[in-house]
Amino acid sequence: MLLLQKKLGRTTSFPKKGFQIMQNIRSLFLAFVGIAAFTALLFLTFSLALVVGGILTVLMVARALSLRMKPAPAPVRAKANGKREMRVWNDGRGTIIDL
Repeated sequence: MLLLQKKLGRTTSFPKKGFQIMQNIRSLFLAFVGIAAFTALLFLTFSLALVVGGILTVLMVARALSLRMKPAPAPVRAKANGKREMRVWNDGRGTIIDL
């Protein structure tokens, strides 16, 4: 870089001091913007996780309460109301008992 400047007849160095200060300010600004964006996304993720967790908690509590409030299932009768006779017959291969 210095050789090129000497060939062109320039004696000043580039970048100048004012330009270097602007680079530092720009770098600091971009760093702060990046930190702010990261913090905002962190809070967004955390708040969405809390919202989803709260909704799931409410649904689980509601389901547990609704299952508890249901009446006990009615007993099922094993026999039919009408009296049926037990049929027994032999078809030649063995005795068949129809209950």
